[in-house]
Amino acid sequence: MVAVQRALPDVAGHVSTAFGSDMSAQEASVMVTGSVHQAPMLSMWASLFAEIEAIWPDKLDRILKVLRRPVSAHALSEFKSTHGVTPCPIVLVKLLLTDEA
Repeated sequence: MVAVQRALPDVAGHVSTAFGSDMSAQEASVMVTGSVHQAPMLSMWASLFAEIEAIWPDKLDRILKVLRRPVSAHALSEFKSTHGVTPCPIVLVKLLLTDEA
């Protein structure tokens, strides 16, 4: 399988930081989007998650904890049902942090 770094443009280095050198583009795509067909979008997703890290550097452990819980999948589904699209990571994290508080 082709490593993520060789398969995608990564000018800012977000993909290599987020996914490492041993993960394939297919594996990373399934992990982030649930589909093997979205690998070209990984650079965008990695960049958006880098923005989360920049916005909330003091809340990263809390964010990771809440993203692992089933409530994040529910929030994602609700947002998609209401708006017809999935939210970008920043919007999702804002929703989850607001609901958790």
